[in-house]
Amino acid sequence: MQDNLSPQNDSVPYALMAEHSARRQTLQQKLLKGLEPHLAHAVAGTLRSSVDFYHAEKETYAGTGNMRLGGMADLPEDIPWPTVAITEEALLECDDLWEEDESGQETAVFPWDDAAQVYHYPMEFIAQIDCHALSGLQDYLPRDGMLFFFLDCGSSMLASRGRVIYVADKTTLRSGKRFAGIRFNDISTLGEKLSFSLEAKASVTAPSFYALGQNPHLEAALGRRLDEAQRTALDDGCYDDPLSALFFPEYYAWQLREMDDTDFLPDYQGIARINGCGFSQHELPELQAASALGGDAEDYLVLFKVDLSGQFQWGYEWLNIIIHRNDLAALRFDRIYMVCDY
Repeated sequence: MQDNLSPQNDSVPYALMAEHSARRQTLQQKLLKGLEPHLAHAVAGTLRSSVDFYHAEKETYAGTGNMRLGGMADLPEDIPWPTVAITEEALLECDDLWEEDESGQETAVFPWDDAAQVYHYPMEFIAQIDCHALSGLQDYLPRDGMLFFFLDCGSSMLASRGRVIYVADKTTLRSGKRFAGIRFNDISTLGEKLSFSLEAKASVTAPSFYALGQNPHLEAALGRRLDEAQRTALDDGCYDDPLSALFFPEYYAWQLREMDDTDFLPDYQGIARINGCGFSQHELPELQAASALGGDAEDYLVLFKVDLSGQFQWGYEWLNIIIHRNDLAALRFDRIYMVCDY
């Protein structure tokens, strides 16, 4: 089923919003069915046209360029594994990044850059996404090519750093197995990192209305579709309960596979999502991105949201990689904002 998109006057384009997606109407109706009609109409204007990912099989690296979570990335030959510079003083604080060499001397597991006087340690590979494989599920990503997501595990949850790489020509990709020997710590290499292939499904995501008063962009989006009396009720907190209950039930991958109704994929909070919504007890991640990079919060999208618990190095859970829609359209991935849910 193809979406029928057309221009609109709102700041956020049709393609990002779920109510303009024909393939998402069933999901949207299920999500909003418990709300009063006027509130359902207001909330519909805030729902994101998302793509959800969940685990498929454990990665074998038999193919190149598939959608993958963790492990090693199928980067082109001319793109080295992304690294972060770290001083010897800082590295000395990490016992698991040193090992004894043949002479019994303590040696860092990462290469030394004599010119810059730093070590280079590898970023954590989060995922690679095949844009062409998702072209039938959304209308805002590039139609072809691959997106690669990396995280600097030394950064903090409130000032996360990382890198997004876009490769337009998939024929240039090479198997990630060529990176298997890169050391990650004193006992493991990148080749030992757990990895899974991914399956994707069209979905719908509602923003969090938990801290509505601290997120004026959400208040404005709701208010545009409410009359004066209803806006007063919104300001007075009369809609707090129904808005806070606005979510899909959560399922594990094995439960999803056993569902008979494959046209309805509830909100699966376990792997990753494109064009979802970040969460914060205060200013939402998209608003934080606008404050840091400029522009309106509504024009930012969570390009990739991923659960880091269990499979990755961090102890935190949901990481948001946020981009302005104009930068996405221009294929400019050097101006991203990263922050964890909190």
